[in-house]
Amino acid sequence: MKTYEEEIIRGSYKKLSFEICKPVEPYNWYRYYIYLVLPRIQDEELAENLWLEAKDSTIVLERPRKMYMYYDNDFLINVPMHGEITFYKKEFNQEDERVIKIGCDYNHYFDEYRGYILEDVKEEVKETIDYILNKVDYQLPSYLHRIEEDYEESVEEDE
Repeated sequence: MKTYEEEIIRGSYKKLSFEICKPVEPYNWYRYYIYLVLPRIQDEELAENLWLEAKDSTIVLERPRKMYMYYDNDFLINVPMHGEITFYKKEFNQEDERVIKIGCDYNHYFDEYRGYILEDVKEEVKETIDYILNKVDYQLPSYLHRIEEDYEESVEEDE
């Protein structure tokens, strides 16, 4: 069995959760993911449109595959991620709410001779989240408002 190691960094920025996968071995690459809890998006039509239907993309019958056509979605295609979105997954959280996980990787032709550090990736995560929150009215449930207040206080202290 072949395995590889990576460090997974989870956190939140403003109202959205993220995950960064940091390589710890050579020939691996960074990836990051953003989580969107769909009921928190106030535009119900947009939220519904982000819950994509899977399409059959089977090539070999013994290995059936499904694919999400996120590049056909008007909102997702414009979300700035490193080299664009290359990952889409549908999940449910503990409250049984619909969640989508979108992500990207740093394994593109233009990345070949570029070295990245964690701070580079964190900046791109912030840019992605800022873009989403500028386009979407995303409301946290009341039990999470304290987190939002803590964030706003920490921003004011930094200024």
